[in-house]
Amino acid sequence: MSKRTYAAVANGAPAVTDDSDSKGKSTCRYPNIPKHVPRKRKVDDRAEQVEKREEGVRQEEDEEAKKKQTKPQAEEQEHAEQEEAIEQEDDEEEHQRETLDEGIALLTGQPICIAYDKQKDLLSNETGHFSLIRAMHLADLITELNGLCGIMSVFSSMRYLIGDPQDLSNIYTALALLPLGLFFDFFDGKVARWRNKSSMMGQELDSLADLISFGVGPAVVAFAIGIRTPLDHFCLAFFVLCGLTRLARFNVTAQVIPKDATGKARYFEGTPIPTSLALDGLMAWWISNGWIHNAIPGGVWFADTIFEFHPIVGLFMIHGCLMTSKTLKVPKP
Repeated sequence: MSKRTYAAVANGAPAVTDDSDSKGKSTCRYPNIPKHVPRKRKVDDRAEQVEKREEGVRQEEDEEAKKKQTKPQAEEQEHAEQEEAIEQEDDEEEHQRETLDEGIALLTGQPICIAYDKQKDLLSNETGHFSLIRAMHLADLITELNGLCGIMSVFSSMRYLIGDPQDLSNIYTALALLPLGLFFDFFDGKVARWRNKSSMMGQELDSLADLISFGVGPAVVAFAIGIRTPLDHFCLAFFVLCGLTRLARFNVTAQVIPKDATGKARYFEGTPIPTSLALDGLMAWWISNGWIHNAIPGGVWFADTIFEFHPIVGLFMIHGCLMTSKTLKVPKP
């Protein structure tokens, strides 16, 4: 067998004879069979098999890595995903608020003012010491003094309750601190407009301070001078809750109430909560005349029953209803 015939057989072709004629030409019994069979297809198939095998190994390694992942790592990853989702929701809410503010400004005819709020940035991102204090404006500190007056008024009423009922100094101090709180309530607004610095934090602080000084404070004074039957408790609580609701409504509707050229609201919806100082003045008059405890004007109705109450407490309930009124519009000075 010649070398050519041997190569064909080695490549899978049937054996052929290589007979040469007298002129040196080769004659083949199967002339259609190529002398050299290509191997490219076999190489490609083998490379594809190797690639599939490597891909399967990689998948197995990934599955093993997931199985080896500890529970704390999984919880940490889940927590990070939750924080990311919360941040996205906050961004969407902020965008919606900005869009709403622009729409309100267009409807009310007020100019659109979008400014950088340094206080908000400090409160949300600052991690240094005393960051909350450093983020507060001067007007916010004055608002804190309003809240301080209310708290000290409550403490003075409590000192009167545990002391000699004939010693009226503590109860008079409790009443005097409330108009002092009103002074700071007016002053913080003037400072905010003077410095042209206002914020949502200042608005919230103002409402909370007003609730203490003009809601809780007067109710505690009324309790201290003798309006304290179980039914009186509910009536005084109703008064405080009306003040709370009125302040919450103000925070929500402050942007839609018509404003003057200086940016101040033209009117109040319902009586503002500082008008409770009228009740404080009335109680001071009662104290000066000795009309407290068993001598409260109007006396007690349904005494020694579960319905026992002082009818004069109705003044607090009426005032609470006036604060929450929607139709009553009080011009703002």
